[in-house]
Amino acid sequence: MRLSGRILSALLPAVFMGAAQAAASPDDSLAKLREQLQRQQAVIESQEARLAEQERLLRELAARVGQSVPAAVVVAAVPAAAPVEVAPEATAPKPVWTRFSDLNMAMAGALRTTVTTTNARMQPDATPFLVLPKVNGLPEGTTKIDARLSSLLFSISGGQVGDYKLGGMIYAYLFNGDLLSGLYGFYPGFAYVEAKSDTWRFSAGLQQDVFSPMMPTMVDRMSAFAGSGNAGNSFKPQLRVERYFQSGDERFVFEGALADAMPSNIKPSFVGSTENTGAPNAEARFAWKHGSAQDDGALLDWPQYTLGVSSTTGRFRTIYSPASGGVAAQTTRLRGVALEAGWRINQRLGVQGEIYTGRALGSYLATAFQTVDSATLNPIRGSGGWGELAWYWAPGFHSHVGYGRDSTRRADHATGIHSNETAFTNLFWDPSPKTTLAIEATWRRTDFIGVGAHDGLALMLSSELRF
Repeated sequence: MRLSGRILSALLPAVFMGAAQAAASPDDSLAKLREQLQRQQAVIESQEARLAEQERLLRELAARVGQSVPAAVVVAAVPAAAPVEVAPEATAPKPVWTRFSDLNMAMAGALRTTVTTTNARMQPDATPFLVLPKVNGLPEGTTKIDARLSSLLFSISGGQVGDYKLGGMIYAYLFNGDLLSGLYGFYPGFAYVEAKSDTWRFSAGLQQDVFSPMMPTMVDRMSAFAGSGNAGNSFKPQLRVERYFQSGDERFVFEGALADAMPSNIKPSFVGSTENTGAPNAEARFAWKHGSAQDDGALLDWPQYTLGVSSTTGRFRTIYSPASGGVAAQTTRLRGVALEAGWRINQRLGVQGEIYTGRALGSYLATAFQTVDSATLNPIRGSGGWGELAWYWAPGFHSHVGYGRDSTRRADHATGIHSNETAFTNLFWDPSPKTTLAIEATWRRTDFIGVGAHDGLALMLSSELRF
């Protein structure tokens, strides 16, 4: 381990110096050397424990975003608040980039390039969510080389307060703030602080929705059935509490959050001007999980069984100009309920999926990104779901097949999207712990009210180097 090597390298001069002095006073020199070695060993063990904690945090994040854990993590280790005093030659240089003496910081990320070829116009062209209507005389096929799925992670592990470990995380892609714009930028998915024990977690900041959090395993993990049956999985500033219960192989999780009512990461052009009313959304989830892949050495890293239910409720305002003139506003109540389930059938095979129903759930990437009808301002009701079949051919080789669909009630809106659906199949290959090559074929179909349905095929190639 890098930290251990640095500490032992710094210690060698002191060891030789102590050996030179041993002829004059062997007992005193040996005692001092033993004392120094014990102190340095304590430092090494402390740093190894912190590295183990960083690895745990990274695995939790990987489970949330569907990304492999980087094989190598660059860790900036900060000495303890009361550093051990040793001989000057054995003292490692202190970092100069932090004011705090009891923090560890891990930096990791991935450099990812995708090539996406389609036979239809899609929005956006690199990570499609929707199939756009055809334009007479305009070529339909597109090819896009893109690096916006590259990511950067900063994970901070702080001190201990009673039973709680303090920490925080920033995780960002190279997307612009509006995912449908197709522009480059710095798009934080996670940016939060937390206090966590074995049974509780309190956090504040930008995090993934509590509502309907499960995700399919797609190469295009940014769209990941958003607007095609996968509600939730947007990122909202929130205050969050989680409670864990463990009993043998059974694990129960309760999550609750107060979240920003109107995030800005998805803004289709057909969504009207909306704003929050000053009251946050309330989200809740209860889930049961049984067993883990680590228990029986399964290749498929899922719990053996998963079953959960989640819900959300909130309200927002829509600003409009009435026929009588001026400016007016109408308040809309959003709500939704989702069920999730997963089953790892054996060590290689598993199925998982979600279903939801609700209204005005555009901010949760549901009801095909729509909230209210642009003419009547009535909330748009809808439902949807998705399913996935996963199979591991061998260690480092796995495939996934899935389908998802969003559908709205035509009676609720005269324009916009009635339904949006996506099907995919893919293959992942990990030639080394740091690299992944993947290929994915998708079929999408978007049904616009008054315009008709349009479908198209896409092929995505992806290469990823993690660090």
